[in-house]
Amino acid sequence: EYATRLARLRDAMREQELSVFVSFSPENIFWITGHDSPAYHYVQACVVSLEDVPVNLLRWIDATNTLLRSWSRRVICYGDSDDPMQVLADLVEEMAGTGSRIGVETESFFVSVRRFDILRQRLATRIVPAQLVEPLRLVKSAEELACIRMAAGLTKAAMQTAIGMAREG
Repeated sequence: EYATRLARLRDAMREQELSVFVSFSPENIFWITGHDSPAYHYVQACVVSLEDVPVNLLRWIDATNTLLRSWSRRVICYGDSDDPMQVLADLVEEMAGTGSRIGVETESFFVSVRRFDILRQRLATRIVPAQLVEPLRLVKSAEELACIRMAAGLTKAAMQTAIGMAREG
C-alpha cells in the first residue's frame, strides 16, 4: 500500500517537474510514511525525493514513532534548542541538489509564517507551492476500502452492543 502511494506521489512530482516534495501536514505525513504523532504542534515534515526513501524531520523525542511504526524508518531529528526550519533546509538542500525545483505544502496549519519564511529565505526561488497529497488521498485503494469497511463493521457492532446495554441510571 505504501509503495503504491509513494509511486503515485512521485508521478505527481514528475508532472510538476519537482525533484523534492515537502509535506508538513500530519495526515499527509501519515499517508506517505505511516508516521503518527500527537505532537503535531511541533514542526514535523516529510521530505520525498524521486528515488530515496522518504525522510521524516521530527523533534528528537518523537523519532521513535517513525523508527518503530513507520515503514520508511528514516528520520532526521532536531532538539528543542535547534531551529527545525534550518535543519529542514539543510536536509532539503542535501536531497534536492542545486538548481532543482522543490514542491512545498503551503497550506499547512502547522507551520507559522515566520518559520516558513526561514525556509523560503534559504531555498529562495526554488520553492514551488505544491498540494500534492490531498488529491491522492481522495482516491481510495481496494485495500483502504477494505479497512474502512472493516472499521465500519466493528463500529456498528460496538454501537449495537452499547445501545443494547444502555439502561436508565
